[in-house]
Amino acid sequence: MLHVNENGIGFTKFEKKESKPKNYMNENLKKVHQIQKLVRSKTLESHEAPKELWKSKKFHDVPSRFRGQLQKEPSAPGNFLRAHSRSGPPTRLSNEKESVEVPFEKLSLTSVDDQKQTELLRKDVDFVKRNSRAAKHHQQVRPPSSLRELDAKKKTEEDFNKYKKGVIPKYLKERQAQWVKDEEERIANIPDPTVPPGHKVLPDNERVETLELLQKNQGELLQKIQKLPLSNDSIRAQKRRQELESKLAEIDEAVKIFSRSKVFVKIED
Repeated sequence: MLHVNENGIGFTKFEKKESKPKNYMNENLKKVHQIQKLVRSKTLESHEAPKELWKSKKFHDVPSRFRGQLQKEPSAPGNFLRAHSRSGPPTRLSNEKESVEVPFEKLSLTSVDDQKQTELLRKDVDFVKRNSRAAKHHQQVRPPSSLRELDAKKKTEEDFNKYKKGVIPKYLKERQAQWVKDEEERIANIPDPTVPPGHKVLPDNERVETLELLQKNQGELLQKIQKLPLSNDSIRAQKRRQELESKLAEIDEAVKIFSRSKVFVKIED
């Protein structure tokens, strides 16, 4: 620190006080004791009797209705009948006449011979055959859902029996033919890199037809040239020969072009 005295200006040094190290063990023990105190106080509060709920003094003398109903003796259960039961005494209508008592008649017992005769008659009937016959003609009533399932199962079995094994179905053949056609169209629509710009490839059938027509015209021109006279003294005969020969040269050039595998035609705008 800077200070001024008689001798002049000087500096004084401050010595730092050494801080004592903290005793963390004692601090931890204090914290533990504090936590234990809090726990004890909470347990004591929980064991104390619960406080009474607040009740208005206005209704202090009013008796409780619910308590009065509980203190009453339960009334005897009524002798009611259950639903769809006829165990009770029948109700008598006013117009109904009183039933007349039927005199008791003593039942007569059949003799032993009559009993034997009835037993023989019962033995003559074949109940097994009768039951089997009835079971054959008995039609079981089925719900509509099970009938629909049976119809669907029967239809699938019929379709399976109609199906010819080892034969390609018609729809698959049609699908295969469609695939081949689509592939041919795709290949035909692929642009040819050899085609010059502004041109297209002439279809093969048109090329062959044009070539046949050119060859036919070529033969006709050759016949016409051969029929011309050998002496070409007249100007008209010379001109005619030149015209035929020029046409023949053009047709020869066209035949060479259309004899190729690909012929390019200019696209007209």
